Amino acid sequence: MGHLQILVTRREAMPADDFNSALRLGLGEAAHREGVERLVLHLIDEEAAAVGAGALANPASFHALVGVGVADGAGAGPEQGAGEAVLEVACAVGDCHAYRADYRVIREHEGVSTGERTPGVVMASLVRRAPALDPGAFDAYWQERHAPLALAHHVGMWDYRQISVREALPGTPPGWDGVALMGFRTVRDFETGLFDSDAGRKTIMADTERFLALDRGETAMMGEYWLRA
Repeated sequence: MGHLQILVTRREAMPADDFNSALRLGLGEAAHREGVERLVLHLIDEEAAAVGAGALANPASFHALVGVGVADGAGAGPEQGAGEAVLEVACAVGDCHAYRADYRVIREHEGVSTGERTPGVVMASLVRRAPALDPGAFDAYWQERHAPLALAHHVGMWDYRQISVREALPGTPPGWDGVALMGFRTVRDFETGLFDSDAGRKTIMADTERFLALDRGETAMMGEYWLRA
């Protein structure tokens, strides 16, 4: 299955509620297109916007994330056919950047309800690799070295996905190397279980400095909507 990751920015004249509603409606219809096997939407909705994220470096310039998994053989690539239809919907609502990516489930929550909001909140982070690392070294470190530490120290996390960018689609500037999606079943789980301890926080921060350019990332608290699972 190919994966297309779309970043959507709300245009200034459009109210946030209208933006969120238009994306949910349009993508809900696109989710039924033949060839779409997975479609998940992350929005800065009212519930997520109310969560205090603490001292997160660099707030997000994006307002929605769209992840679409396309069946093998659905066009010449994930940007064609089914993926292209989803991209058109997203770009009709806001300004878009799109990337081909590898989609990794590190920890998966149970009981996804299609069309409904997933309980809790998701901390969504766009990341850039440390300058000393090439894309392959960055991706290997993220998956093989950092993921086990995240599972050990983010004790409130019930869902964890890594989206590793392979290439930007035409018209999208390069720059982002990945998207980290960390889900928490309740706001309290996020507030009390982002780290297991002060020592755990220090371990995670020291490790992220080894493979990420922390001053160039962006983070938002978001709500999650599975439109096709």
